[in-house]
Amino acid sequence: MILYPDVQARVHAEINQVVMHDKMPSIDDRPSLPYLDAVLREVLRWCPPIPLGMAHATINDDFYGGYFIPKVRYMTRGCIDLSVVQLGTMVMV
Repeated sequence: MILYPDVQARVHAEINQVVMHDKMPSIDDRPSLPYLDAVLREVLRWCPPIPLGMAHATINDDFYGGYFIPKVRYMTRGCIDLSVVQLGTMVMV
């Protein structure tokens, strides 16, 4: 939302128009907030809270982006950077 203040302003205006200032939005208000729903879906598409792709495994030692990746590491693409998973532990590199 920092990169798109116009989108944030439009979502805020939609919430203010549908939900009066005296209460918080509820799930019952969702059908009346189509732009907010679309923005939330787009945010989740760009940066899902969990990795949705298949993990890849290295078969040899490798270097990527200046990082050393040892043999037999499981790689998954994260939202912000490359994530390395080994034995169930995620390490951001």
